[in-house]
Amino acid sequence: MASFIELTERQHSKKILVNLEEVTFIHMSEEKKGKTTTIHFTSSTYSADRSIGVIEDYDTVKDFVIKARMLVEAAI
Repeated sequence: MASFIELTERQHSKKILVNLEEVTFIHMSEEKKGKTTTIHFTSSTYSADRSIGVIEDYDTVKDFVIKARMLVEAAI
């Protein structure tokens, strides 16, 4: 069962879907344009490790990842 979240990509402000089950770690970074959250994941689509920057804040993304992991564990 995949858990997806719609986030806003930092560079082009496009909406993207992220599979929360593939997230390996997230971190917050601060650049000239402001704070961003970087999500690192292992992509089954691309068969490689990837990272994306999103404009949503770190705490919001972290909460979604935690809730998705709890739902997956509850379903097992």
